[in-house]
This record gives sequence, C-alpha cells and structure tokens, in this order.
Amino acid sequence: MFKNLIFMISLMLFFISCANDAHKEIFHGEEKLEYNKYMEDFEAPKYKWGYIDTLGNLKVNDLYDDLREYKNGYAAVMYQGLWGFIDKKGNSIITPRYQSVESFSEGIGICKDFNGKYHLILSSGNIVV
Repeated sequence: MFKNLIFMISLMLFFISCANDAHKEIFHGEEKLEYNKYMEDFEAPKYKWGYIDTLGNLKVNDLYDDLREYKNGYAAVMYQGLWGFIDKKGNSIITPRYQSVESFSEGIGICKDFNGKYHLILSSGNIVV
C-alpha cells in the first residue's frame, strides 16, 4: 500500500513538472536563456480571457492570459506567457512561442522571438524574414 502511494505521488510530480517545462523544449541556446529570464518575471493572471459574440455567446474558450482584437481574421493571444495567433474559431494558427507579436495586416504578422529578432510571418506559420 505504501509503495503504491509513493508511486502515485511520484507520477503526479513527474506530470506536473513536464507540464511546467513544455515551452522550454522549443527554445535552444541563447533564446532559451532569454526565455528563462522572461519567465522569471512572468506571473500568470488570476483570470483568463476568451471571446464572445455580440449576443454574449462564448466563441473561444477563456484560457488565454491576454488577447487582442481580431484583425484580418486573426487575433493575437498570450498563452502561458507566450504570444501566438488564433482564427475566429479559436484554432491555433501560429503556436504561442514569441515574446511579442503585432496584428496581421494583408496576410502578414510581425513576431519578436526571445533573441530580440523580428520576423514577418504568414498565417500558414511560415517565416518570411
């Protein structure tokens, strides 16, 4: 019985630590260092954000730390401290992995990575520059 309890606690701790480190796997080298510095100061908000329509119906679940208005069919959203983009159905178009983003205009968005470099990015996720 005691061994089962220890095993279950260990398993829970493992999954909790994996969930907290999920973003760290997408960053490498200098960018990972900058990401770690950024996250030291990040504090998740108490309440999350989503989108409703003009009738008050929930359109996108309230799971975002921050969000911006839709422009050209896409909205910038912050999830666990990282910025990305979703469409009007709430589908992730650009996976959150950027330090900051600017809204899409004429099919192109601007993203800043954790190395301080700016990129032009298409709604397909392809980086132009």
